[in-house]
Amino acid sequence: MPCVFKLFMPTAQAFRGSMTFHHRCLKGVCLVENESGRSTSKVMQLANHSVSYGLFQINNKNWCRKGRKGGICNIKCEDFLNDEISDDSRCAMQIFNRHGFQAWPGWVNKCRGRTLPDVSRC
Repeated sequence: MPCVFKLFMPTAQAFRGSMTFHHRCLKGVCLVENESGRSTSKVMQLANHSVSYGLFQINNKNWCRKGRKGGICNIKCEDFLNDEISDDSRCAMQIFNRHGFQAWPGWVNKCRGRTLPDVSRC
């Protein structure tokens, strides 16, 4: 696995809290790898007719609005589709604060209870 830990340090900063910082960072890296494949431009149409956007696959059902600011994060969904990830990280933190990592199916299905990414060479 390529070393992605440093790439996601701005994102990792969002996951500071009661859990150890390093462990939460690893969970965040696993989340991003399994939600978007580390792609900031990923758009996924879901079976419920909602759409998820960007690195964290943030959904337009609750968190953002297509074409205009809105949702709980008060942001346009398209703003999650560029390489500037500070707005993505802020919204992901709001999601995390409400629901924890279990808000992301990729984390639940591929990361929870499993070995987290090895970033020892970063």
